[in-house]
Amino acid sequence: MNVKHGGKIALIAALLMAGASAGSFAATAEQTKAVTPYFNMSLAEMLNMPSQGNFFSGGQMNADLGLLGNINESNSLFALYNFRYMGPSFYPQDSNQFEDRSLSHYINLEYRLKLGEFRVRPGVAKTIGKRKTGANEAWDSGLYNTNSDGWNLAADWLYELSGKSGVLTAKYLVRAVEFPNYTDLLREFQNAGSASELSGGLQNQNMSQLSLRSNWNSMTLGVSRSVMDYTNQTVVEDTGLYGNSRQRDTATAIDFGLNTSWGLFEFYPNIEYNIYRSNQNFLRYKYFGATITDITDPSADVTFMNDNYSYNELALRIPLDLNLGADARWAVSGGLELIRRDYVARLARDSENNYKSGDRQKNLITRLSVGFRKHLNEIADMRLSYTFTIAESNNTFEKYLPYNYTGHTFGLAYNIRY
Repeated sequence: MNVKHGGKIALIAALLMAGASAGSFAATAEQTKAVTPYFNMSLAEMLNMPSQGNFFSGGQMNADLGLLGNINESNSLFALYNFRYMGPSFYPQDSNQFEDRSLSHYINLEYRLKLGEFRVRPGVAKTIGKRKTGANEAWDSGLYNTNSDGWNLAADWLYELSGKSGVLTAKYLVRAVEFPNYTDLLREFQNAGSASELSGGLQNQNMSQLSLRSNWNSMTLGVSRSVMDYTNQTVVEDTGLYGNSRQRDTATAIDFGLNTSWGLFEFYPNIEYNIYRSNQNFLRYKYFGATITDITDPSADVTFMNDNYSYNELALRIPLDLNLGADARWAVSGGLELIRRDYVARLARDSENNYKSGDRQKNLITRLSVGFRKHLNEIADMRLSYTFTIAESNNTFEKYLPYNYTGHTFGLAYNIRY
């Protein structure tokens, strides 16, 4: 059974989020111009100093390029391209190693039909995602590389409430996700004669998502339900073997965000709650070559862990800026981020890879940041920041992923948007 299922979960979330930063533009862009361009690019370079291991640098880039073409008052076309690169960084536990890198290309084409206060937006989308888990690994051979194709249908209601304009959007999307390089070591070990047939495509899945989102008076509220049905992967059973039931994961999320000001302060708080459920189980080998005795015993060398991947997660983010002067050209920036994940059934492990009886795994990552922001002009700004990261978990087995550490990050970021 794969030990980095969490990394795959993070990648699936990235597929669902691809192009999200331009989603509000797709729903609310002005209709008066024949052609309306959209560009939003963020560049960042960071120096990271962890409490364990050597310091390292990492860069990030997220760029959206969109074009809205109005055919007439009721019909328009929208095209969006998104490129995202995530370099080495302090990632949340159960997701990535410090040195992991990922990049993705996302393309969405959308037709828009306006009917009075309503707008219908059918579209098609394609995503190519690549991930490197080692410095010498080639992008094309990444274990978690993905190809995704699909379609989506959105309906917007343009409304006014208390004199403020708002948009209520219902959206349904379907994606066929392929993992061309993925393979499972446990399955290969158990089916050595057919390993070549099992490598690649084992995690292929059909994904669908239904969401409802409202944007009104600088506030956003959204709820979504995602379902991932695996086409090849089956569920490992308490016999230590894979059964016939297909793996099925679901994710339910609700979030609320606010963009407000008070005097010279600007606040952008956001809170999100996620419920992730998977019917997949886990077979833990304490060490290489361990033999099966009683896999239901947490103290055995080979242990079966039922419902290993289901969790509840709460994320709170409170960034803010204190403007210096009436023109707000300079600002002191800061923020707080908390991400708490509680596993439903998975037991935490000690440093020797033993399960802690009755102690379910809990992860917490806290980020405190401070810095400066400068508006260079009407469309560009630059930020210099320092972030202190505290990662805590009752899981202390850290051979594969870091769980308990502190880190210092010094970053320089540039953003341009129009």
